[in-house]
Amino acid sequence: MLVKDLMNKNVVYCEPDESVSQALGLMKKYKVHQLPIIKDGELTGILILNKIITREIDPLKTKISTLMIPSPRLSPDASSEDAIKLLLGSNLRAVPVFDSKLRGMISEQDLMKAVKAEDKIAVEKCCYIEEDSNIGKVKSLMIHKNVSRVPVVKNGKFIGVIGTLDLIKVLEGKRRFEARHGRLKDSGYKEGHRAHIDKISVSAVMREPVILKADYSSSEVVELLKENEEVLIENGALGLITAKDILRSTVKPSSFSYVQITGITDEGAIVTDKIHQAASELVQRLSRSVELQPMKIHIKKHKKLGPKTKYSLHIELPTSLGLFVSTKTHGVGKTYADLPTLVQKAMNNLEKEIRKKIEKGRRTEKRRVSSKRLGKE
Repeated sequence: MLVKDLMNKNVVYCEPDESVSQALGLMKKYKVHQLPIIKDGELTGILILNKIITREIDPLKTKISTLMIPSPRLSPDASSEDAIKLLLGSNLRAVPVFDSKLRGMISEQDLMKAVKAEDKIAVEKCCYIEEDSNIGKVKSLMIHKNVSRVPVVKNGKFIGVIGTLDLIKVLEGKRRFEARHGRLKDSGYKEGHRAHIDKISVSAVMREPVILKADYSSSEVVELLKENEEVLIENGALGLITAKDILRSTVKPSSFSYVQITGITDEGAIVTDKIHQAASELVQRLSRSVELQPMKIHIKKHKKLGPKTKYSLHIELPTSLGLFVSTKTHGVGKTYADLPTLVQKAMNNLEKEIRKKIEKGRRTEKRRVSSKRLGKE
């Protein structure tokens, strides 16, 4: 099937100079996690709900341009297989369909229409919170476990689930907080607001989950995921299945790239190959210590600096420890030999930060085990 036969043609979008608050209103109304950003008829980026929810910002004052990221795009005539690969490689839930203008958006749920049910669907254990937890713990899990939905459990059973769309209610609560307490100009306002939000009970935000027991069929899961963000599974262990899990099972591992490079135009195949090889080697090294999702490298070309070209880089690597970002820009006086060298420097910084986080986690675990042993003695 083609993208144009599956995509949603009734697309809402924003402009870079609009406020994040306006974008949140559209996301809530139309139940979408991504908004294409259009300026003068051109696709300039995409705004992701997860990037808004996990940051301490004022939605009324923050412009979309400060949070949007470069956007991949699909042609209306692209195949559903191409769309699946792009969604998995970009780690987005939906991508714009754009040629001479914005034609639509195609999401994971749209692509479920082209998926045939397999004999067996693998279910992995999911992280969850207890019913007496607060929103602060939800946000912490979303950041550090790199997840976008968190189930709520009572007595070992699912009773609810909280996703990024549900947390829009929390950001809207900011206005009610201001109405009661006023807007303070010093840091006391920000600290007071954060403490107020983080203490909200999950029961005030969670929604009713879709739950299947041990005797579910794969076709039943696929049908449910056409209309729901996730399906929770209770079959002894507590598990969760998303549309991305199903889509990932439809592509062969050899056809799925863990490195996505965008923005390169006329730099040539040799330059692209060098960057891809260096990124792939980094992913391979890190995968021995931490769970990874696809790395995204966006390269933007600027004006020439004498005989050299100025580039800016933005690298994102989602991991089980959280999202890691590295940026690099040619500045006046910089003497990077070439584009691959600049990318390598950015990736070195990225690896250094991830290694520090891994080592910190190991030290914390050692202290915990040591304390537990001393307590027993």
